[in-house]
Amino acid sequence: MQNEKTEAVSGWLKRYQGVERTEDRLTPTAQTADVFCAASATASIDAAFEREPSQFFALLHALAPDELKK
Repeated sequence: MQNEKTEAVSGWLKRYQGVERTEDRLTPTAQTADVFCAASATASIDAAFEREPSQFFALLHALAPDELKK
C-alpha cells in the first residue's frame, strides 16, 4: 500500500471502528475482513430475508393453524 492509502485506512479504522492499526498491521486486518465478508455473504444467501416475499408468505400460511387458513 502507498503511504497515503495507509493513512486514510488507518484514519477510517480509528474514527469509525475504534481500532488503531499501524501500517504493518493493516494487511492482516484487511485479509481477515475479506474472509469474514466472504463468509457472511455465503451464509446469508439462504437466509429467509433473501427470498421472495411470496415464499415467506407461503411458509407463514403453512405454519398457521387450520382455523386461520382460508
